[in-house]
Amino acid sequence: MDTEIVLKSLDLPTDVTVDLFLNNYDVGIDIKKNSKVTYRKYLTYFFKWLESKNVSRVELRRRHILEYKALLEESYEAHTINTHLAIIKRWCNWAFGFGVYEINPNREIKNMKIEEDAIYKHILSTNLFKRLLESIKDSLSHNPLTNARDYSIINLMGRRAFRRITICRFLNKDLSDESGKWVIYPRRKGRDTIGKPIVLGGRAYNPIHEYIIERDKECRKRGILVGEDEPLFISVGNTNFGRTLNPRSVSRLFEERKKAIGIYNPKITAHSLRHSSITWALEGGATLQEVKEFAGHKNIQTTLKYAHNLKRLSGNPERIIDSIIDNMIEKGA
Repeated sequence: MDTEIVLKSLDLPTDVTVDLFLNNYDVGIDIKKNSKVTYRKYLTYFFKWLESKNVSRVELRRRHILEYKALLEESYEAHTINTHLAIIKRWCNWAFGFGVYEINPNREIKNMKIEEDAIYKHILSTNLFKRLLESIKDSLSHNPLTNARDYSIINLMGRRAFRRITICRFLNKDLSDESGKWVIYPRRKGRDTIGKPIVLGGRAYNPIHEYIIERDKECRKRGILVGEDEPLFISVGNTNFGRTLNPRSVSRLFEERKKAIGIYNPKITAHSLRHSSITWALEGGATLQEVKEFAGHKNIQTTLKYAHNLKRLSGNPERIIDSIIDNMIEKGA
């Protein structure tokens, strides 16, 4: 393959350009088959974004990657952003190697910093979670539909450890009554296929049912038909009513609701609901394998991080020090 072929491919449709990159022997030999799905998806996202900015692939510069990185930061966690960047960097290295760019666009593009203790810093107490839900029920600042939607989403994320992107991907048909039990079929992060059904139970299902009643009532008023392939959770604003929510929308509704009960800690985010749910499951005695399936972790090592952090929190030396000092004070030492 020579530079001329690569340059010509940059003017072809996105899928053709991505195919050329992925099928090129020089890079394709060490990209696993399953990873190619992610490469294709993330590169397509990036190239489509460039098109929306009227920037051709040949015109790609470092500032564009930085702008795209900033956009990703609004919706994704550090691990996911770094995966996006790694794929974009690999593309840039490949194109640079064929002389497409005089200066490699990915120079000095830094990955997001990942805090080792990020998990246990963001755990909500069950009392705080209860307060959060109760405040939504009693809220007078929103209409019944908005309250029902926000309550059902936050309740579902806290009880079943769903990510924001999973919440946004749910369709009406994913909710199903099977053998007298309500279940929901998730489309997990990084996977386009439907996963194993998650049993909801009354405490997770009932708020969704109440939300659906309010949603369908409003849809009928507006003359909107609700189909099985339509999103389960929708935007309820006047200008974009009925559209699919995006992860940023979920983050915004959570931020508003947490501040309503006086919580301003920036480290407590919508994603904290997932961390909290997994931790609560371990605290309640679920096995690592059970929690791995529950959380949709691909690797048990991810689940182990929660177990290690839980052990750290329950056996922390801070409590021992406080106990020693308290005893000294009581004895008048």
